[in-house]
Amino acid sequence: MALDAGVHQTNTTETDRSETHGIRIVILDDQPLVLLGIEHLLADEPDISIQASCTDGTQCLEAVRQNQPDILILDPSLPDNAGLTALRILARDWPTIKTIIFTRSLTETELLQVMHLGVQGVVLKQMPPEMLVQCLRKVHAGGQWRENISFGLAFDLMLKRERRQPGGAALLTPRETELTRLVAAGLDTCAIAARLNIAQGTVKVHLHRIYTKLGLRNRVALTNFARDKGLI
Repeated sequence: MALDAGVHQTNTTETDRSETHGIRIVILDDQPLVLLGIEHLLADEPDISIQASCTDGTQCLEAVRQNQPDILILDPSLPDNAGLTALRILARDWPTIKTIIFTRSLTETELLQVMHLGVQGVVLKQMPPEMLVQCLRKVHAGGQWRENISFGLAFDLMLKRERRQPGGAALLTPRETELTRLVAAGLDTCAIAARLNIAQGTVKVHLHRIYTKLGLRNRVALTNFARDKGLI
């Protein structure tokens, strides 16, 4: 396993991809032992396949581009903000790829940052290994993972606090804010896709993330939110 080269990539063919319906992942962590540990943990999980294990942010993004995984697992506390940079680029260029944070600890500021970037799961490295497997499956199925009660409560409290901030949707990325304005203006999915020059499926992914972040259920609630926050 050549981790010294920055990335260890499996030889998955297009035929393999079409014949399997499991969870395809890319991992980014600067500690080779962590990567080896995750590979060992997932070796006995037939529905989970590791497409690439990367120690470098640039190599990770190239692996994502080549493999188009279902989920990226990464540590945001990597040197030179490599993890957060990868998250920002992923949210901008590959919004359909889900993300899981795997780290030793998160400050409140870091938690808010990853929330803003649409992260679906957070697992602390000191937690039992099987929690990462459970998190992968839940996130792949469309859910969110909060790996313990105290973290979940902190997450909820910060969500509520952010929603109460006057004048702005602090939880939303610039793209999500733009899409929210278009929804509030009455544009349907097809019209939004044409306006932003993106696929209708991508619009739906953005909307799902917006609803999840804001705790909303539909376009009417989102329109009311936009009006309350002065976005329209």
